[in-house]
Amino acid sequence: MRVSIANTKVNNVEIPVAAVTKYLGMHLDHKLNWRDHTVTKRKQIELKVKKLSWLLGRQSQLSIANKRLIYKTITKPIWTYGTEIWGCASKLSQAILQKAQ
Repeated sequence: MRVSIANTKVNNVEIPVAAVTKYLGMHLDHKLNWRDHTVTKRKQIELKVKKLSWLLGRQSQLSIANKRLIYKTITKPIWTYGTEIWGCASKLSQAILQKAQ
């Protein structure tokens, strides 16, 4: 069953329907399955970890406690923001972030 969306106009200008939109840092799609959001967040986490690999890598002289502190302050907020809302995502979408974590 396909639901049609009525055309929306503002000042006689039609606003196009988007498959995904970003609102307050959350990527919302028309089915609210959070796939785009989790993929985007996974990419952000991987980028941060790559940038910090010189601090977090095996060759780093930083203590485990300090590495953990970096994780909690820089990486963890990326995937925990909005968890209350997207926490009902499918197991597959949640697994994407768990792997990156």
